[in-house]
Amino acid sequence: MPVNELVRLVGVYSTPWEEKSAALKKLHEDYEVKQRQLHIAIKRLQLVDAHVSFFHRLWLANFDHTIHVLRKLGIMHVC
Repeated sequence: MPVNELVRLVGVYSTPWEEKSAALKKLHEDYEVKQRQLHIAIKRLQLVDAHVSFFHRLWLANFDHTIHVLRKLGIMHVC
């Protein structure tokens, strides 16, 4: 293949490759942003889950205590 033809082909295909490279770089950056956002969302969900579990245990403890007091006062009968 003549050198002139190689130079011409490089000129034809180099611009599209630069455009593809820029598009791939942008896609990669967008992916990293989305991954960070997803990581933050997962951490927030884990925090909410921990809070819900804590308040559920607290509610159960208070409920058990209330039942115990009502039974002790004779207001609630043991089933």
